[in-house]
Amino acid sequence: MGVAKERVSYLLIRPNWKLSEIELMKTFETHDLYLAAALKIHGFKIVDIKKNGNGRGIFILEDQPARTSFVRGYFSGELTGSLKAFSNAWSDLKALVSEMEMGRVKNEKSISADL
Repeated sequence: MGVAKERVSYLLIRPNWKLSEIELMKTFETHDLYLAAALKIHGFKIVDIKKNGNGRGIFILEDQPARTSFVRGYFSGELTGSLKAFSNAWSDLKALVSEMEMGRVKNEKSISADL
């Protein structure tokens, strides 16, 4: 498919955590806005959105064990869900990417603080 890759790269730290509670989060990334919206409505958390060298958004999601079946269902046209939820998720993600493209986000390389 070539539109996504998985990696373990995000350090999950919350303000009141002890050092023993810090963990690495397994993530999945894609530049496909529609796939990111579909995964978002199925409970995948958007961890970050970054800008690649071409100015396109790269959506970084918290990975889940069933991700491959969701992605396969998406590309085969068998993934179902609420059209309204999908439309809302798509609009939200598109707005974040547009803000990034227009330079309105503080750190132009990433918008994790805004999620």
